[in-house]
Amino acid sequence: MGALLQILYFFVVSELMVNQHVVGQQPLALKAKRSIQKAPLLHNSQYDCIFGFSTGHVGTTSLGAPDAYGEISNAEFLFEGSFAGNGTKVTKEMHKANFSRADEFAFVETEFAPFLKAVQEHRQATLLVDLGHWSLYYYRGIHDFFKSPAGLKTGLCHNILWVRLTRDRYETAVSLMYIKERIGYANVCEEISVVFCPYHNVPQVILRPPSRHIWGTMFRTFQKALWIVDETEARWKAFKAQEPGLNFLELEWAVGESGSFERVRGALAAAIGVPTPDFKLAKTKIHAGDRNRPSVHNMEKERMQKWDAEYKRLMQYNCTHSGPQLVC
Repeated sequence: MGALLQILYFFVVSELMVNQHVVGQQPLALKAKRSIQKAPLLHNSQYDCIFGFSTGHVGTTSLGAPDAYGEISNAEFLFEGSFAGNGTKVTKEMHKANFSRADEFAFVETEFAPFLKAVQEHRQATLLVDLGHWSLYYYRGIHDFFKSPAGLKTGLCHNILWVRLTRDRYETAVSLMYIKERIGYANVCEEISVVFCPYHNVPQVILRPPSRHIWGTMFRTFQKALWIVDETEARWKAFKAQEPGLNFLELEWAVGESGSFERVRGALAAAIGVPTPDFKLAKTKIHAGDRNRPSVHNMEKERMQKWDAEYKRLMQYNCTHSGPQLVC
């Protein structure tokens, strides 16, 4: 009953926010003009669910916002576990527990799928989109449950698209390091609640440091952020190898590569099944709302390369042979 009330609260608050934004803050003439000129936008996606797979800090907030693609009347955009109860608390518990694949299945069955069903019915949506990175804690559960007899009965997510979104490796690492202007995380993977750590849920870790002592005493914050980027990539490649029938879209961009973010947004619009949006009207989210935070352009490239080489040496990566090592 408590979860149901929380879901209802989510819907009521979101409706109030939408109404306030669309109606309450505009002149009457503009309201009338909008109601006459704007026809409902309908998607024609071949998918019924689209989920992101990323480290975060790669543009997911901007790319996963509904206003990034126009007002699509038969699609619903969700973001980062804003479902049944306290999503942050749930993911922190998953983060530190030995959360198995069976646990992920049970979580999706009892928490996530009922939330999606409520959203679908309330919004009359035929497409659900969540590009946030919280799903990395239960992505295997999403895959397994919606292919199971119980999942098929829900009528949800019969055709899932996974969007692997990446950004320049150094750009992502630097972004993960900071929450506010020049205030870095002391221990990046401990303090951000929704990323992987090498000593949390150890059975799931692919790229394991040689020892806890080396990780704790010799790794710089930048190097730990690089590990998060690399571990996410390793788990993505393992997921693809384990599930050969996976529908996926791999997209990459970089601040230093002109037009790359716009190309990514265009590719996502095509997957969602709507026309390429006007990028000038779309909002861009800056983490912590601070454009003065340090970026990769404020750091010496030679220093980052030196730290990267040191990190690979400490991790004992064998970069002279192809194989399971995924960061060379």
